[in-house]
Amino acid sequence: MAQKKAFVRYAQNKAVPGSLIVRTKAPKVGTWKEVPYDICCDGGGCSNIPIVGEYKYATENCFLGDNVQIAVFSCNNELTLKTFPDLLPVPNGYYRPIGQPNTYIVENSIVIALAPECP
Repeated sequence: MAQKKAFVRYAQNKAVPGSLIVRTKAPKVGTWKEVPYDICCDGGGCSNIPIVGEYKYATENCFLGDNVQIAVFSCNNELTLKTFPDLLPVPNGYYRPIGQPNTYIVENSIVIALAPECP
């Protein structure tokens, strides 16, 4: 059986948030980059490879403020958001990936829930 690899999709020279896939070969459609992946020995399910994307940030749901560059790290089913490129903790608030419908509630840089949809 062929060894599986991890790939992240790139658009406009940036990684697309949520595009990480695991398979034996890169998809033929789109621009994909292989990233390190080891299902057996990854140190507790943590990834030191951030996926960087453009997010809207606001202090209230339904009011989406400034665009910010965010690096997203995954560890044990927990998503950590940090500012990019300095990798400092993000302020508490609401973050929506550009081009995605979901808004994430973030406290202490950790995604704790999805925000309810705006009325």
